[in-house]
Amino acid sequence: MNRNAYLKRCMAISLRHRAAWVAVGGVAGLIFAALLGLSVADLIALTVLGAAAVVLAVAVNSYLRHSADPEAQPEDGHKAPVTSRNSNHPH
Repeated sequence: MNRNAYLKRCMAISLRHRAAWVAVGGVAGLIFAALLGLSVADLIALTVLGAAAVVLAVAVNSYLRHSADPEAQPEDGHKAPVTSRNSNHPH
């Protein structure tokens, strides 16, 4: 498995494990729009935006957390730049 495939797999797993967070982000956007008294189109837009913000945050966090994993290193033998915030992997 190459680096990109590995990191995409990690992000997908993280998103599956945090599906409730995505729903909460959408509900938070919906509540915020309702409190502001916005139109139905704006309610929908903020609901989607809230969920999308959570998806983006989880995916970026997963990418950063797993980018220094041994499985994510290039196959040419060179180490990828260490950007992981996860301290339990070799650097």
